[in-house]
Amino acid sequence: MRSSAPLLRAALHTSAALRAEAAAAAAAPGAGKVLLNLSVPHLAIHKAKPFGLVTLPGVVGEFGITAGHTPIVAELKSGLVKLFNNQGDAEAVEQYFVSGGFAALHQNNSADVTVVECVKLADLDPEAARKGRSDAKTRMDAATPDSLERAEAQINYEVYSAMCSALGVAA
Repeated sequence: MRSSAPLLRAALHTSAALRAEAAAAAAAPGAGKVLLNLSVPHLAIHKAKPFGLVTLPGVVGEFGITAGHTPIVAELKSGLVKLFNNQGDAEAVEQYFVSGGFAALHQNNSADVTVVECVKLADLDPEAARKGRSDAKTRMDAATPDSLERAEAQINYEVYSAMCSALGVAA
């Protein structure tokens, strides 16, 4: 049975209590920033590291999160996670390619991003990505429709295609 505590908490809080909570959050270290927890199953890449803007590859489209973002849970697809020191920065300070996962954005300006694989964009080999995409396409086209082999090849093709796109590798 799912807990109804968050619903009860929201229903029982007075506006004065919510204002006090918001004031405490604004005075906390890293105020005005998203405190990012970025992890893969075997490693925590960032633990409560403050960023002004984090962009994520959601399954319904890329989206950015900043302090004060509406709490949500979002599924992520293969693509780039971009981390910016400040909201108005033009250049990301870190970029990671992820193969998919989930993001949970909390009311206290923290964000938990848990992904299956996460690699610094600079560590990816464009030629290996191109070859992987080509090999996956060949396997996908040769496989019997509705077979496990075709499904696996299609997943590989989609991930390699997203990787090529992130690297700027032409089709």
